[in-house]
Amino acid sequence: MSKKLLFSIIFVIISCFQVKLIAQVTGGGNGEFDKDSVIVFEPSSPLLTLGEINETKTTAMGFDLIFSTFGFGGGMFWRADINEEFVFVTDFFITGIRKSDELERFNQTTGELFIPHKINRLFSIPFSVGIQYFPFNNQIISTFKPFITAGTGFSFIISTPYDKSFFNAFAYGEYYTRPSFNISIGADFGNKKKSLSVFQIRYLSIPFGGNGLQSLSANVEDPITNFGGVFLDLRIGFNY
Repeated sequence: MSKKLLFSIIFVIISCFQVKLIAQVTGGGNGEFDKDSVIVFEPSSPLLTLGEINETKTTAMGFDLIFSTFGFGGGMFWRADINEEFVFVTDFFITGIRKSDELERFNQTTGELFIPHKINRLFSIPFSVGIQYFPFNNQIISTFKPFITAGTGFSFIISTPYDKSFFNAFAYGEYYTRPSFNISIGADFGNKKKSLSVFQIRYLSIPFGGNGLQSLSANVEDPITNFGGVFLDLRIGFNY
């Protein structure tokens, strides 16, 4: 048998068989599909809704760390959005008050530190409510928002004798209440969906009136008549 005839017979035999090929599909009709051709993954926990993604928190609270020529201080704050540009804020902090030249010295006899001519320890605890204004809201970047704040309130003034031990002296202390006024400039570095970070420079005016209070002896320094000043305020909090 010739090779041409053999090839012709093989070709005819192969042509008699039909092979049907089916491509893989992603799903069938009516929402059904072959489970062996499609893999479906389900989330282990519910996904965030669009409303949750776009949610903006309007209140915040946290802590203040205060720096000034008087030393360090600390306090707390709470604030709530009025609208996109104005925020209501209330806060308080405690700080010591002293003259700038009150330097501690070492007593070689007793082994203790002391401040020459000091007669009273003075403390201020201002409480304030105010309005914070964001003049460039959403015009720079969302995580850097400069602001101006103006507020008013009152301050507790505490005077304790220096010749008593620190805690025992409060039993012999004198306590006063005076009005306070403040203005500040700063910037909000936070994200309203997450934490809050603020740095501001605050000026407080707390006029005492009358003859004021002595920190050092009267024959050394004049009394303190205003318990305010310039304060650097680092504010850390969270939105909710």
